[in-house]
Amino acid sequence: MARNRPSVPDHRHHPWPAGWHIWVLQSRNESQSCCSRKGPIALGIRLVNSPTYCMPTKCLLAASAIWPLAAGLAWAITAWPIGGADTAILGPISAVIVASTSMGCNGLIRPWKKRTTLQWMNLWILHEAGRITTSLGVLILLYFAFSPSPTAFLFSYLLCAMATLLAITRIWTKAMRDGNEVGQAAVQAHHQPGNA
Repeated sequence: MARNRPSVPDHRHHPWPAGWHIWVLQSRNESQSCCSRKGPIALGIRLVNSPTYCMPTKCLLAASAIWPLAAGLAWAITAWPIGGADTAILGPISAVIVASTSMGCNGLIRPWKKRTTLQWMNLWILHEAGRITTSLGVLILLYFAFSPSPTAFLFSYLLCAMATLLAITRIWTKAMRDGNEVGQAAVQAHHQPGNA
């Protein structure tokens, strides 16, 4: 005796917005393991409201270079009358360290590639962890190589690092917020009566 199965609507001819996925289980084994029941064909629809977007690459690269250099220049101007040239030069050195490591990490995460918000959040954590770890490693190597004033070197680095962190965080959060708004607008437009 055949088992009655509920009818499943055919969604093959309906457009789905970006970030939505459809998966089909056509094997009895897959159907049994995934659905915990026997059946010749199981059709599943997984709707994931996760729009994909890319980061503003030019803005990230510009912020990674401009903000630490501006902070390093401000340190040099302020520290020159107080501690002399030896203290003032630490600002531009720290700025170059932070800018180079930040731009390198930007290239590694490939901000021009489209990803979901969850992926960008994870990449932002990895980006900042890699940038801080690498720049601190370079800072320590230069300290043991040239033995500058540890207090001045540390505070000049912190000034450049914090300026870069604030600038990059603002760009990331704005891009993720704009990307989510665009994705929500696309989903709402899809659910309008004329697009159902």
